[in-house]
Amino acid sequence: MAAKQQVVSIDIGSSSVKAVHLEQSAIEGEELVIRRVSVAEYPARQVGGIPESEENQARGSITEAIKSIQIPKKASVVLSISRSLLTTRQLEGLPIEGLNNPAQLDNIVNFQAEEVFPFRLDEIVFDHYKAEEKANSLSVELVAARRSDVAQLLAPLKTLNLTPKAVMPSMIAVSALTYQSASTEGQSPVNQPSISPERNYRMIVDIGAGWTDLFIVQSNVRPPAGVVFSRSFSLGGDHLTSLLQNQADNQDTSVSAGDPTSSLEAFSETTPTGQSGSSGQSSTTFETAEAKKQTLVIPSFKGRTIPDITENSEGAIGAWCQRLEVELRRSISAFQRDQSLRGDEKDTGVEILPDQIWLTGGSSRISGLAEHLTNALSIPTMTWDLPATLQTHGISFGSDLLDISDQVAIAVGQGIYYLREADSDLPVDDLNLLPRAEIQQIQRVDQQRRLMVRVAAGIAIVSLLAVGAISWGQYQ
Repeated sequence: MAAKQQVVSIDIGSSSVKAVHLEQSAIEGEELVIRRVSVAEYPARQVGGIPESEENQARGSITEAIKSIQIPKKASVVLSISRSLLTTRQLEGLPIEGLNNPAQLDNIVNFQAEEVFPFRLDEIVFDHYKAEEKANSLSVELVAARRSDVAQLLAPLKTLNLTPKAVMPSMIAVSALTYQSASTEGQSPVNQPSISPERNYRMIVDIGAGWTDLFIVQSNVRPPAGVVFSRSFSLGGDHLTSLLQNQADNQDTSVSAGDPTSSLEAFSETTPTGQSGSSGQSSTTFETAEAKKQTLVIPSFKGRTIPDITENSEGAIGAWCQRLEVELRRSISAFQRDQSLRGDEKDTGVEILPDQIWLTGGSSRISGLAEHLTNALSIPTMTWDLPATLQTHGISFGSDLLDISDQVAIAVGQGIYYLREADSDLPVDDLNLLPRAEIQQIQRVDQQRRLMVRVAAGIAIVSLLAVGAISWGQYQ
């Protein structure tokens, strides 16, 4: 029977740990299977920034959540790192020889990284990908994370004696899920129309509890381009919960009719901790406000420049939606500037815009959000139908995915990439932010394991030969 490769892909978020157990048979043509998905809420919920005195409690909550996932012993583990923890830089004009000489390219990139990152190199973990030939030279994209942030992600896993094979930036997961392979090109998930051939851009907005990660992908081109733009901003479901919490305490976070930007100012004074910048302890618990948020329906503001402040909840929803709209518009503008500077788009006189916006993440399930953004931005917006995407790629899954599919897209995507990274059609190169010391330790353990297997096999062969010789001697 052919061996099966297994991986557990883990995504550690602000409020929960998401894990997906995937399995790929070694038999060519066998489909990839999602065996189990899990979302484990932290026993001790930490909202907003975690004080240093409470870091051990927060780490303990994450550890308990990971423990509840029940990771199979034979499975490899891969860990995601959020876009909010990453810094990216583009390196241009590198020697073209590096395209066919990875070792030389690594040396060149390591030398130039010190000049482009605003950190000392011993403070960060970095890697590069997207090596592209441009005008007889080479360009790559650098991705870096603070070493302390990576160590904090690894800490709860180490408590459980788990060392991930890779720490993957979240853009890898998005690229692996949204690319169209040759076998699926032209197909489209249910209720999700194909990207128009004129621009080919789709915006993925992953709205978490504390942060939103945004990606723009160009997936139905040859070769696949994957993520062509990404950024992160400090806005999530916890911020809306805090606004609702403050309004329940009769705190003024409403919008002035004469100043539609005042909602953003009020928002900036409100921290996702259940308190505003100038108030004392809130009398309404965060949990109460969170429960209220789950029942909210975002009203349509179409035809109005500002929300109706006579409705108490509309003030909070309006402030949060306006901030989200502003950040999405900023992202589109930054993407347009980026494409213009890189010269990736011909000047046709037509503004470059995403054809669609797909929402994912736990906070994307706020009722009415997709419809509101469609009206506000004039770009078709919908909740990402992850099950339909998986069906398009021939990946099977169980019913446990259906209710939590909006929370596990990143974990699913990076698991798929890890099992299929040998597939040259994938739109990203190998990108790993696991510290080099950890990688070397994994390599040593793997070498020792292979050596032990060979020794055991050798002993078994010698034993069989000895038994055979003894039996032959007795026969004679």
